[in-house]
Amino acid sequence: MPNTIHHRDPRVTELAPSGAGLRVAVPTRYASGQLASPIPLSSLPLPRVLRTLLALAVLAGTLVWILGPCVPRVDLGPAVSVVGRTGADVVLIERPTGTPRWWAAPASARGAAAARPLPAGILGRPALAATGEIFGLVRNGLVRLELTADEVIQHEALSLPQVPGPLRLVGLDGGDAPVLADGQGRLHVRFDGAWTPLATEAAVAECADPSQIVLSPVGRVLAYPGAEGWTLWLWGPDGPRSLAAPGSGGEAAVFAPDGTCLVVEGRTDGLRRLMLSNGSLEFMALGNLGTSRRVPFSAGFRGDPPVLIAPQRDFEGIVHVFQTQVVNEMRVSLTTGGHHHYAPVVSLDGRSVAYLQAPFDEDGDDAIVESLYVHDFEKGHAVKCLKRRALPGPGRGPLFVGHSPVVALIADGRAILVRP
Repeated sequence: MPNTIHHRDPRVTELAPSGAGLRVAVPTRYASGQLASPIPLSSLPLPRVLRTLLALAVLAGTLVWILGPCVPRVDLGPAVSVVGRTGADVVLIERPTGTPRWWAAPASARGAAAARPLPAGILGRPALAATGEIFGLVRNGLVRLELTADEVIQHEALSLPQVPGPLRLVGLDGGDAPVLADGQGRLHVRFDGAWTPLATEAAVAECADPSQIVLSPVGRVLAYPGAEGWTLWLWGPDGPRSLAAPGSGGEAAVFAPDGTCLVVEGRTDGLRRLMLSNGSLEFMALGNLGTSRRVPFSAGFRGDPPVLIAPQRDFEGIVHVFQTQVVNEMRVSLTTGGHHHYAPVVSLDGRSVAYLQAPFDEDGDDAIVESLYVHDFEKGHAVKCLKRRALPGPGRGPLFVGHSPVVALIADGRAILVRP
């Protein structure tokens, strides 16, 4: 027996499948066998105030569905780049014009008024220590600055090594040891109150690009890629020494949180652990470090034993964020879909991972419009925070700053703090 239509109320159509014993009432404007239109809210037998609230709720739900959840943001003013680090309650802001060029704001800032100017004359990009201390290279030294509630305090400057210029501040190894690159590509680290040269004449050509240098989170070691693989420089009371890993490859690497190994790509396949103790190259897991010429690379760790959070390319060439165990071969993808997911950063407590998502052609040059997502491991899902137009250059973010999960980045020519 076919489905039958029973007319009882002129505004209700009941569909009763034969033998089902159940009738489903479907509100319609007219009780006919033809396609009916829904009843407008104004015709429902509800008080006017309730109908108004219901309409507002529907509108709000539609806006949330279209725009995504409302994530608190703070605008710190015009900027072209930011500097920050997890655990340091300071974010450094590079203004597009004017003097001074660099400003500092607390990670808890509620607006651009909280930013304070750094001294004029800082060369290149300043560096931020784990304690929040600011290091800036000037012509006659390395200034050390501290942001207080009201001002930026300048401490005694460090002298510079007598080497060929121009000098460049590479960063802070271990979060507090300044590393400089001189005009000939040699590296110099400040160790026990004095500058120690690291790279020898034979290694000058290999470390000539300071942007490729990877610094250790615990100090006394750094790494850079060369023609024959990755090279480690270690130093201590007995002076600097190097370890080469000819079986390693790739354009990116990341130190383990305890500084005992450097995670690199193998020459043929898989991820490897370059052990600092003896220079051995051990198999870690399948996969790769998903670098791209079009977007920045970043990676981090969470948990104990540590889990590597890094981009990897799948078999179709799409970059996704993967979780890979450092102590065994287990790995799982954190993201899925046909878009690229890249530039992951991990919060201090390991609960959150921020990353970017965008569709783009690796061989193309079209503009990239990317979205910022923050994944909360306790909630088990990611939240879309904002969209921006991708621009080349360092310091665009995202990066976590402070002790709470605050993400700093550049979006539409502004320095933005996102608090998911």
